[in-house]
Amino acid sequence: MQSKKIYKSVALFGLVLPATVVAQQTKEKEVFVNNGVISVANGGVMSTLYDFDNTVNGNMKNDGIVYYYQSFNNDNLYHHSEKENSSTAVFTKLEGSGKQIISGSKPSDFYHIVLNNPEKQVAFDLKNEANVYGSVDFQDGIVKVDSLQGMLTFHQGAQALQPSDKSHAEGFVEKIGNEEFQYPKGDKGMYRYARISAPEGEKDSYQGKYNTEDHNFFRVRS
Repeated sequence: MQSKKIYKSVALFGLVLPATVVAQQTKEKEVFVNNGVISVANGGVMSTLYDFDNTVNGNMKNDGIVYYYQSFNNDNLYHHSEKENSSTAVFTKLEGSGKQIISGSKPSDFYHIVLNNPEKQVAFDLKNEANVYGSVDFQDGIVKVDSLQGMLTFHQGAQALQPSDKSHAEGFVEKIGNEEFQYPKGDKGMYRYARISAPEGEKDSYQGKYNTEDHNFFRVRS
C-alpha cells in the first residue's frame, strides 16, 4: 500500500506551494512529486533528499537555489524568470556517492548548474534536454550525455566553468550563439576541450563530441 507524506526530509524556504505537492513514499522508492506549482523566489532555498519528479501536471519555477541530492525528472515545465541570474540548481550527494539521473520528456531550462558528485565513473546520467543560460560549474563528477535522450545546450552568454579530467561532459554538447566557446567535453575520464571562434548569427548552433575510439577519423589521417 502506498503512503504519502507531506514534505518529509525536504527543506523549503521562500516558496509558494500548493497542496498537490507531496513526497510519495513506497517500499522501493522515495520520491518528491510535484503535481502542481512550485515557485522558489530569489533568495529562497529548497532541498530534497528524495528523487524529484516534476510530473506532466507540474510547474517548477526556480529563481533561488535548489539542492537535488538524488535523481531529477521533468515531464512538463521547469524554468526560471527571464533575466533572473540567481537561479541555481545544485546536483550533489549529501553523503557518499552514487549516480544521479537527470531525465524527463520535456526540456529543462536552467540558469546556473553546479555539479558536485564524487562518483568515479558516471556521476550524472543526462537523459533530458538541459538548456543552460548562465553557467555549468563542473566541480566534481562526469556527465554522461545519453545519445538518444540527452542534450547539454549552452545558450547565448552561457559558460562552462572549470571542466577537468574529473568533471566534464561525455557525449554531445551544443552551443547556440555568436560568441567564442570552449566545449567542456571528454571521454574515458579524460577532458579534451575544443574551442570555436564566434559564429556570425546569435542563433547559430554547433555540436561537439570527443571520442577516443573514433577509428575512422584516425584511419583517414594515417
